[in-house]
Amino acid sequence: MKELIRFLAVFFIFSNNNCSGQRFSYQNVPSEYLGNISITASERLAIKKGLTAPYLLEKALPRNYVKDGSVDYTDIIQNAITKNKTVIFPNFPILINEKGLTLRSNSIVYFPENAKIILKTNNFGQYEILRIHDVDNVKVYFPNIVGDRYSHTGTTGEWGMGISIRGTNNVLIYGAKVEKCWGDGIYLGISPVTNSVINNNVLIKKSIVDDNRRNGMSIISAQNSIFENFIASNTFGTAPNAGIDIEPDANTDIIKNLTFNNILAFNNDVHGFLFVLSNLYGKNQNIGEINLTNFTSNYSQFGVSLKIGTDKEKQFEVPYGSIIIDNPLLLNTSRQSLLSYEENNKNKFSVKVKSQSEAKRNEYFKYINSSKNIIISK
Repeated sequence: MKELIRFLAVFFIFSNNNCSGQRFSYQNVPSEYLGNISITASERLAIKKGLTAPYLLEKALPRNYVKDGSVDYTDIIQNAITKNKTVIFPNFPILINEKGLTLRSNSIVYFPENAKIILKTNNFGQYEILRIHDVDNVKVYFPNIVGDRYSHTGTTGEWGMGISIRGTNNVLIYGAKVEKCWGDGIYLGISPVTNSVINNNVLIKKSIVDDNRRNGMSIISAQNSIFENFIASNTFGTAPNAGIDIEPDANTDIIKNLTFNNILAFNNDVHGFLFVLSNLYGKNQNIGEINLTNFTSNYSQFGVSLKIGTDKEKQFEVPYGSIIIDNPLLLNTSRQSLLSYEENNKNKFSVKVKSQSEAKRNEYFKYINSSKNIIISK
């Protein structure tokens, strides 16, 4: 009976009930938070001037093309992207179907201020609007991507991704806005081709993921990567409803040496920042350091949630490494600011939560379930 009660408790905490969307209310991100991701006209111009022999995708469009995003140009745009290393999107919305667009290695993609990819309504439970898979050296500037969550005709699946990054090396996403996807705004995972190549050296900066159905950003597999000046907002619809979710699917995934600076999770239904590392058990894997610095969560059920143990009772190899949460600001949490659920004492992760506020340290301490692995300090 105790095991059943424990299971039901953690299921309730880390899952979203069917009524969640009914009580959720969208909020615009306050202007005072937007400064960290703002893009100036001079910044756009400087990057554009630095492009070498860019191909204007507008040239590939047929005569009498429309500029209102009402005609599907997927195949035409894809063909041009495949043939050209550096491309500039048309300065108006483009309609893309569920096949999405696939980027090539050693390429640069630039979106002007009024450029936008709009996903055509579909019923697929899985899609990738912008696909960066098994490639190296890709830069994407100012992508503006709108999914189909409010017109989607299907009812199953949760894997409709705005930007999907899998099995890559050296990828830059700069100034992105990804919204209204059936699944996640941004997804980082293992190679779909080899099922072994992981993301290495990904930089995502000055970007926002808003109004996505499952997670703002999911990190399933990545190492040596940086996420900086990033906003994840208004995530709701299906579990886990997190602004950012680090959650490997299996112990074949790699999570190692990730850095998060100046991150805002705003008005996400359940979690601001969610760590679920229980699937790493079974391998003696070192996650190195995961650093979360100057993180703000405003309006959610939980600010930071940690599920870093395992409920498996058998003996096996155990992952290890450090999670350092430095100077978090966890505001307006409807349940609790810091959540830690550890199933047993197999956990070898070291978690440090640092705060200069004695009141905050006392608040966090009462939520950590007397864990020996979590240290609250200045």
